[in-house]
Amino acid sequence: MMLAMLTERRRARVLLVRAWTNDPAVVIEQLYAAGVEPELTRVDFEAALHAALTKDRFDLVVHDEAALSRDQIDAALRECAHAPPIVKIEPFASLAARVADALRARRH
Repeated sequence: MMLAMLTERRRARVLLVRAWTNDPAVVIEQLYAAGVEPELTRVDFEAALHAALTKDRFDLVVHDEAALSRDQIDAALRECAHAPPIVKIEPFASLAARVADALRARRH
């Protein structure tokens, strides 16, 4: 299954809400492992999240709770015209597998 994920890379607009690392390269690496070639937009604060969701349409929201809670993200998504899947970054958990599952569920 991992081989299929690697060969079926798809472009996706990803909104990264304050990664737990200062280096989003770790997140990007996990997105590639999930078969995603990300066009990344990174926001740190609630106002920036609202602005990004108003301006652009995203395929996926990836976040941790260092800056914004899931409730804050859900509230911002309720105000936009579309609702992309949300994946939470958790230490010691595979972001790649959860991203692949979220995008697969969105297609069906």
